[in-house]
Amino acid sequence: MITLRLNKGSSSRVLRGHPWIYSNELTRGGAGDIAAGTLVRILTADGRPVGVATYNPHSLIAARLLDRNPDALIDPDWIAARLRRALHLRTRLIGSKFYRLIHAEADGLPGAIIDRFADVVVVQANSAGMDALAPELVAALEQVLQPETILIAGDDRARSLEGLPPRHDVVKGSLPDTLTVEENGRTYLADLTHGQKTGWFFDHRANRAFIAGLARDRSVLDVYTYAGGFALAAAAAGARQVTAIDRAAPALALAEKAAEGMGTAGRCSFVQGEAFAELERRATDGERFEIVVADPPARAIASSPAFAPTSPRKTAFSPSPAAAIMCRPVTSPQRQRAASGTRDGRRASSTVPAPMPTIRCIPCCRKAPISNSWSTLWIEPR
Repeated sequence: MITLRLNKGSSSRVLRGHPWIYSNELTRGGAGDIAAGTLVRILTADGRPVGVATYNPHSLIAARLLDRNPDALIDPDWIAARLRRALHLRTRLIGSKFYRLIHAEADGLPGAIIDRFADVVVVQANSAGMDALAPELVAALEQVLQPETILIAGDDRARSLEGLPPRHDVVKGSLPDTLTVEENGRTYLADLTHGQKTGWFFDHRANRAFIAGLARDRSVLDVYTYAGGFALAAAAAGARQVTAIDRAAPALALAEKAAEGMGTAGRCSFVQGEAFAELERRATDGERFEIVVADPPARAIASSPAFAPTSPRKTAFSPSPAAAIMCRPVTSPQRQRAASGTRDGRRASSTVPAPMPTIRCIPCCRKAPISNSWSTLWIEPR
């Protein structure tokens, strides 16, 4: 195994437990000649062992640590041990067979996302290291789950940053056109062939349950609804009326079909359109909703001036707004403080409706040591 050394003074962070090593933290001698995805042994500048990592000379995150044992053998058995640990945790916490089994660094497999849909498993290999280890991942999944179908998918920005092309390989079994997803006692539909990422956003399971708990007898707007996750959860929980907006007609068709299966189609309206254009039109027409959920895809956040760092609207969201959830509570203990125009000791943005009593951030992945998936709960008083 190839050995790489950290630069002098670059070891403290990784020795404290951080799983990433950046390109400027490694000595340059020979490192550029190593193929992307190669397993390497990492040492400190003075020769102390750090562990085994995957290496990519083309990425800012040059090395992703797999094991703190520098002699660890990274093979299907090693991966299977991590899969079993993750499976035990999900079985205890969730119980069903529909969940995110592996959430990258949080589960000891940096760069890997593995979603389970009962007997169908979808693997996202978002780093060069995990892409190179795909055969070992598949063999480990066979050991632990014996799924009927295994799909290796990936066409998002994470792979492009690693210098990887899009990938969509059914390496075992066959893929159905649509798949049922059981979550929080409800049944949704997902498209694993043409859908976004793995086909379903399991990392919003808790947030969808939270919205369902608020939705009874209220009007709900779900923007960027995709396959209707938040909208259908609200409708099934007794929302008075639900409007769901997305630009993708196939995703809306899945959501509408799922609403029919839930018996909530009569209270749901699915609208194909661009989010900002629809929001502006409805605001101009004077439409109001008691709960609004906005879950924009990362590319929409990156490309829209509304989320630009210089935009005052940015203050209405967390640093990386996975979902902004707005609702009207019956009471507001912070009403008086919010009316003064401050929020947590800071001045509220002039673009945010006042008074604004509370802003609460909920991490979508509480288990991950490093995660930019955050949601914002925006509570506006009556």
